[in-house]
Amino acid sequence: MEFLMGRSLKIRVVDNATAGWGLITVDSFVTYYKDMSAVPSKANLAVDIKPEPLPDTVLGENDPYQVLNGDFESGDLKGWTLGGDAIGYVSEQEVFWKNADKPYNKDGSYLFTGVEDINGWMEGACGTLTSSAFTVGGCGFITFKLGGGYNAECYIEIVDATTNTAIAKYHNDNADSNEGRMFCFKADLTEFMGT
Repeated sequence: MEFLMGRSLKIRVVDNATAGWGLITVDSFVTYYKDMSAVPSKANLAVDIKPEPLPDTVLGENDPYQVLNGDFESGDLKGWTLGGDAIGYVSEQEVFWKNADKPYNKDGSYLFTGVEDINGWMEGACGTLTSSAFTVGGCGFITFKLGGGYNAECYIEIVDATTNTAIAKYHNDNADSNEGRMFCFKADLTEFMGT
């Protein structure tokens, strides 16, 4: 991969699946850790699948190393842009499928979910959710919570904010979380320090 020093990146959540667990839930995008000791050791290492060739303060506000509202705790999509169909929304739900034994495992009060809406299931909706730009810094690792996304057509891309080109791509390869329950993943972006 080309080294992209000095460029800004964005996160794009993609849902191109229409069936077969074609849904994705995300939460807690933390895009800056000062050093490796702060990166959660129990987080699953995200494997890049991209083929080669309403609080008082909002997370990431005035911080070039953090995605704006990466935890969705503003209660809305502040800092994020939906593209294509409405693939989901910010929710306070604790469980998916309105089933008490299927918790999302979210942090805080809110998360972004594509599991269902007031009209029913959202599996058939396709589109993107794109973050604000951030700069890779600290130790170069980022973390995010991911549920669903077991279908390879649902994934998270790290995108060069200048060229809009995907430089990394992750999907949920944890078979235990092929529903809406989220697990923490960590991604090594040290190759893109300062980007």
